[in-house]
Amino acid sequence: MKPRWHHIPQIIADAALVAASLLLAFLIRFEFSIPASDWRILRNTIVVVIAVKLLVFFLSGLYDRMWRYVSIRELVVLLRAVLISSVAIVIPLFFLQQTGFPRSVIVVDGLFTLFFVGGARFLVRYLFEIKKHRSVLAGSKPVLIFGAGDAGEMIVREMLKHPDVEYDPVGFVDDDPTKKGRRIHGVEVLGTHNDITDLAERYEIEEVVIAIPSAPSHVIRDAVALCDRAGVKCKTLPGVFEMIDGRVELSLIRDVRWKTCSAGNL
Repeated sequence: MKPRWHHIPQIIADAALVAASLLLAFLIRFEFSIPASDWRILRNTIVVVIAVKLLVFFLSGLYDRMWRYVSIRELVVLLRAVLISSVAIVIPLFFLQQTGFPRSVIVVDGLFTLFFVGGARFLVRYLFEIKKHRSVLAGSKPVLIFGAGDAGEMIVREMLKHPDVEYDPVGFVDDDPTKKGRRIHGVEVLGTHNDITDLAERYEIEEVVIAIPSAPSHVIRDAVALCDRAGVKCKTLPGVFEMIDGRVELSLIRDVRWKTCSAGNL
């Protein structure tokens, strides 16, 4: 397993983060007033610490992963690599006869290394998610989700996970007053279904998705009437028996047919 050219920026960034972690650990250990003798220890060991940690990171496969897709699994790999490297640096320090190296620094340094190196990777993912979301946002339909329950949560999660489907969830409406102002996956509950007309105009909503599979017929009828008054499309999810496996998929969203919402059929 050889390092590739595209690994070099990651390795350089990790080296800087490891050095910063060690320096900060020393500063905290000595309350930001490092004695001259410990400055010498820091200068004599910092290159060794960087080399050992980068070697362990490389052998752990950290540089074979695409950090734009970082997840808990990658975080576990990073945690293991930091623990191993923190223990491993004791060996060269022993042979270098750095017996005065503060033991507490090793622990604090490990924590900072995990925070800085892990944080940098999650930042990469976050920036890629922002870029991906913005790339499709211009052509996305602003939608309201009627229902801030389990189905609403799942449908918003799918919309955010797959921005290529061109749905932009602007907010929820829900008739439970205790939910107003709360957020699900960063999407706020803006009001009740009676606010659909005002919210549609304020946020230039194009569609309202009724995410209440077991909604009573009169609730759907009222929502359709409000959507019709606001000039926006009204869509819904299947009934609860059509979702028996508990999954919600964007492909299940369908138009509300007016004939199914007439007084005679509801």
